[in-house]
Amino acid sequence: MPQILWRLLLAWTVACLLGLSDDEDEDKPPVPLLPGLVVVCRSPGHPVVEVLSTQPNLALALKPGEAPHPALDPDRFTIRWTGRLRILRPAEYELAVGVQGDFTLRLDGREVLSTSKPRTALRLEPGNHKLEAEFIRRPGPAVLRVYWKTKTLFPEPIPYDVLGHLPEDEPADLERDRLVETGRMLAEEFACTACHRPSDGDAVGHSLKNRLGPDLSRVGERASGKWIASWIRYPQALQSHAVMPSLIPDGPHAEAEVFAIASYLASLGRPVRERPERMPPNEQRASQARGEKLFNSIGCAVCHGPETRVYPLGKYLAEKTSVQALTRFLLDPLATHPAGRMPNMLLTPQEAQDLARFLLKDRDALPDLTRPERQEADALFDSLTPDAAPRKAFREMSDEAAWKQLGERLLTARRCTACHAVEVQGRKLPSMPSGRDFSAIAKPEAVEKGCLADRHAPDSGSPQFGFTLEQRRALRAFLRHGATGRSTPAPMHAAEKTLRQLNCLACHQRHGSGGLSSAMIELLRFYESAENAEAITPPPLTETGAKLTSRWLRAVLLEGGRARPWMSLRMPQFGADNVGHLPHGLAGCDGIADDVDLSSALAGFEPTASPIQDADIEAGRVLVGKKAFGCIGCHDIAGVPSSGTRGPDLALMNQRVRYPWYRRWMVQPQRMQPGTRMPTVFNEGRSLVDEVLSGDANRQADAIWHYLALGPTLPLPDGLEPPKGMVVTVKDRPVLMRTFLPEIGSRGIAVGFPEQVSVAYDAAQARLAYAWTGNFLDAAPVWYDRGGNPAKILGTRFWQAPPGFPWFITAEATPPRIEERLKDPAFGAPVPEGQVFTGQRRLHFGGFRIESRDGSPSFAANVTTDDGQIVRIEEHVQAVRSNYGVGLRRSFRLNGPNGRHAWLLLESAQAIRFLTEGGQRIPTPQPVADPEAPADGGRIGNAGAIQVVVPDGRGVVTVLESVPPGSAWAELRLGPHKAMAVRFPLTGEASVVVSHWQPYRPTDKAP
Repeated sequence: MPQILWRLLLAWTVACLLGLSDDEDEDKPPVPLLPGLVVVCRSPGHPVVEVLSTQPNLALALKPGEAPHPALDPDRFTIRWTGRLRILRPAEYELAVGVQGDFTLRLDGREVLSTSKPRTALRLEPGNHKLEAEFIRRPGPAVLRVYWKTKTLFPEPIPYDVLGHLPEDEPADLERDRLVETGRMLAEEFACTACHRPSDGDAVGHSLKNRLGPDLSRVGERASGKWIASWIRYPQALQSHAVMPSLIPDGPHAEAEVFAIASYLASLGRPVRERPERMPPNEQRASQARGEKLFNSIGCAVCHGPETRVYPLGKYLAEKTSVQALTRFLLDPLATHPAGRMPNMLLTPQEAQDLARFLLKDRDALPDLTRPERQEADALFDSLTPDAAPRKAFREMSDEAAWKQLGERLLTARRCTACHAVEVQGRKLPSMPSGRDFSAIAKPEAVEKGCLADRHAPDSGSPQFGFTLEQRRALRAFLRHGATGRSTPAPMHAAEKTLRQLNCLACHQRHGSGGLSSAMIELLRFYESAENAEAITPPPLTETGAKLTSRWLRAVLLEGGRARPWMSLRMPQFGADNVGHLPHGLAGCDGIADDVDLSSALAGFEPTASPIQDADIEAGRVLVGKKAFGCIGCHDIAGVPSSGTRGPDLALMNQRVRYPWYRRWMVQPQRMQPGTRMPTVFNEGRSLVDEVLSGDANRQADAIWHYLALGPTLPLPDGLEPPKGMVVTVKDRPVLMRTFLPEIGSRGIAVGFPEQVSVAYDAAQARLAYAWTGNFLDAAPVWYDRGGNPAKILGTRFWQAPPGFPWFITAEATPPRIEERLKDPAFGAPVPEGQVFTGQRRLHFGGFRIESRDGSPSFAANVTTDDGQIVRIEEHVQAVRSNYGVGLRRSFRLNGPNGRHAWLLLESAQAIRFLTEGGQRIPTPQPVADPEAPADGGRIGNAGAIQVVVPDGRGVVTVLESVPPGSAWAELRLGPHKAMAVRFPLTGEASVVVSHWQPYRPTDKAP
C-alpha cells in the first residue's frame, strides 16, 4: 500500500479516537429525539388550510405554481418548522441561509437567521436547543437551504440526524394528518376513482393517480383459465398483497359467473400452454440454478423472497403460466402492467428464461375449470339483458360461444373494465363506473359504508377488498379530511409518496430509515463474486437531490444508467409515468433548484469549482494515481477496473455528481455515509500531499474534479494499466474486428479508432448499434470460453442507437409504423424461439470496405421497398474529437428510385430537447405550414442550418450536419419513449451527415 494511504488511515483513526474521547467527557448527553421536525403548512383563505407532517431537514425548492402539499395555495403559503437542534459538542458555529422568500430561524427563542440577516455566528452548548423556523412564499421560485460550519466541521446543510422533536412538540392533529396521507396513497393503490369517477369540479379526485390493473387484451397468452377462475373468486387467497377485490358476490350463480369470465379471458390470445419445453434434464437444472442465482442477486428476493415477503410470489404460479409466457413478461413487465409495481429488471432474453424456469419449477395443482349447466348461462344472460331479441340470439348460440359471450358481458357489468383495458379485434370494451362519484363516497354518511364497511354485505353490490382495520381507518381519514379542496402540483410531496408506493426503502436507506436487512445482505454476499463481495448494498437516498445531477438521476431511473455496472443488484426501471417526476421532486426535497443561483448568498458555505487551469489536468492525474491519494486502489477509471474493492467509475464523475456534494465528500465521507470505505482525503482542510499544487487542498480538489471530467478518454493515472488478456489495442489507424459482441451476438463488427472511440455494428440488422469511449476490446471471452461469450468492451458507452434497422423507405410522407417494423423478421428482427421465418427477407447486409486514406470503414445495406425496388445505403463512420467532447460522425449515401421518402431514426429517449444551431432551446416542437411535413415536427431549415437533439439523461448531443433540401424532422413514439426521425425526399442519390457527441461537461450547446 502506498505510504500516503497509511498516513490517511492513521489520520482517520486518530480523528475517530478523539471523537470517542470527546463523547466520553460529556456529562449528560441530550435526550434522544424523535425523527424529523414538526411542520405546519398553512394557506390563508376561507377556509384556512393547514397540513401537518414531519420533515427531516430545513430545505425546499419549488417553481412558481407549485406548493409543498397539494392542498395549499401555490401563491400564498407559510411553512413553520418546530423541534430541536441536537448539539453534542460545544463550538462556535457559523450559519448561513440561501433563500428565495421570507425566512426566519430562531434557536431557544433568539432570532439567528433571516432573509435580511443571512449569516450569523454563535456559540452552541451541548443539549437539545429549541428550534423554530418560518418560511413565507413570495412571487417567483421558493428556495431554501440552511448551512452551518465550525473550525473543524466542513460547511454542510444542517443534517437530518441533528434535527428532531420531542413528544411534547407534536400537535394534536399530527397523527390525523399522517393517517390522511396514508389514506391518499391507498386511494391511489386501490384505484378508488376508477369506479368512483370524479365530477368535473372535483380537483382532488382528478389528481389521484390510479394503480390500474394489467391489460387483459391477450391475457390468455399468459394465464390459464383455471388460475384466472381462482383469482376471480378471491385474489388474496393467491396473493396476500393483491389490491384487486373479489367482485363476484356469493349466490346461486356465483360459480357460473366465475366460469364465464374466466373462460372468456382465457380465450383472449393464444393458449398459455403454447409449447412444452423439450430440453435435457441436466440443461433444465442448470437453467433453474442460474435463475435462482439471479433471483437472489439482482434484487428479486428483496420484494419476493422468504426473508421479506413484501410482495409474496403467491400460490400456483406454475399453474398460472408457462416458461415462454413468463419469459416474455419478465423482459418488459410494464408493457402488460404499466401502472404495476413489477418493474423492468433489464434482463437479457437468456436471463429472463432462466428466471422463469426457476420460478415455475415447483407446481401445486389447481382444480380444473368445470363448465356449469347451460341453463345457468341463459339465466345470467337474461338478468343482464332486458330485450327479448338478444336473449333469443343467445339461446341459439353453441355452448362454448354462449359462455364466452356471457363472460364478455359480465366483464363490463362487474366493472372489471374500470381497472383493466380489454381490446379485442380493435374493439375496446366499455368501462362502467359506479353510480356514486368520488365526492359522494367522501360524504360523512358514506365513509363507513360500501367498500369501507366493517363487515361486507354480499348483497350490497360493493367489491370486497379485504381491507385491514388500519387501511379502513386511513381511507376514511382521507375521505373525511383530504378529499376536497385544491390539487396543486406538489413535486416534493409526490416524490416522498412515490418512494413509499414503490417500496424504495426496501433496498435504499433514507434519513436513517429503510435499507436491506442483515439477512438480505448476507444472501447477496453469498451470490456475489469474491472481488465485489464488500460492495453489494445500494447507495442511500439521503441527500440524493443534492448529490446527483438531475440529468444523471433521470438516466438511472429511466435509461438504466449505472455507476456500478459490475454490481449484481440492479436498479429497477418503473417507467417514466411512474418515476419521471422524481428527479425534480427529490431535488426540491434538498433545496436544489437548477435554475436558481444561490452561490453568492452561500459563498464560503457552498463551494463552487474554480476555472480550469492547464496544470490542473496533470496534477489531477498524479493525485488520483498510486503515488498520491491512490484512488485507483478502490475505483475503476475509464472502464479499467481497480485492483481492490470496486467503487464507482470516476470517469465522467461530474456528469453524475454535483460539485458541492463532491467537495464535502472529499473532506468528511464518514460523516455523510457512516461505514463507507472512502477515507478522508482532506483532513480539516489540509492535504497530505505537499508536493502537488503546493499542498493547497482546494486547488487539489478542483484539479481532481477537472481531470476526471475528461471522461473515458482521460490519460490513465500512474499505477493503472488496461486489463490483461487478449486485449486488442488501437494505435495510429482504426482496427476492425468481426467477433461476438454484447447484445449483438456472432454477427458483430467492432471498430476501434485512435481517438479512443469505438463502435459496434450489427450485420444481422445492418445498423450501427452503439458506441463507447476508452479502450477497445478484450477478446479473451470469445476465444478461451468457447461458448459464444461476447468480447468484453473496455470502456464506457456514450451512445445507443434505437432498436432495429434505422432506415424506412415510404411512398407517402406520413410517418412510418416503427413498432410494427421492429417485429418483422424480414428486416432482421429475431425470429421467435422454435419458429422459422419462411418469408422474403427485405434487408441484406452489403458488406464493408476500408478507406485507404485513413482506415475508416464504410458499411452497406440493400433494402427492398414494398413494390420490389432496391435502395442501397452506405454508411461511412469516423471518430471525432474537439475541445467540447468526443464522438462519431456518420455519413450516409443513398441510391434508389425517385418519388420515395427516406426516414432515418436517430434517437430514442424518455425526453428529447430540440435546439437550434446556436444552442437555443425550442420549447415545443411546432408543425410547419406544409402538408407534407411530419405532424409533430418541422423543417430543418436553410442549407447549412444545424438541428441538435439532446436526449435527457444520457447527455448525448446529436447534430444534423448536412441534409438534402426539403428535409424535415419529426418526434415519433417508440413504446414509452420519444423518437427523433429525419425525413427527406429520395431523388436518385442523396446524402446525410450526422454526428453524435459525448460532451466533457453537461451542456446543451452544440460542438
